[in-house]
Amino acid sequence: MPALNKGYMAYLSINIGELHRTGGLVEITVTFKDSYDQSLCEKLSLDFSNLKEEGREIVGQYSELYEIHRELGNIERRISEIKRGH
Repeated sequence: MPALNKGYMAYLSINIGELHRTGGLVEITVTFKDSYDQSLCEKLSLDFSNLKEEGREIVGQYSELYEIHRELGNIERRISEIKRGH
C-alpha cells in the first residue's frame, strides 16, 4: 500500500489472492498528520466480493525484490530517525 509520502510504504500482511477468491472485506483506518501538523483519520475499505461478482482480476505488484526493497526502506528510515535524534 503506497503511503501518502512517496518515500514510504505500509506493509499489510494480508493474502490478497485469498481475499479475492473468498470475497473477503478489507477495512483499514489510516491516521496521519498533514503538513500543518493537524491529525487526520481516513477509513478505507475494499469489498473483494464485489470484485469477484464483477469478474474483475487483481493485478499484483509483488516481485522477488520486494522484501529487499522493503528492508532497505526500513534501514533508510532508521538512519533518518537516528540523524534526527529519535
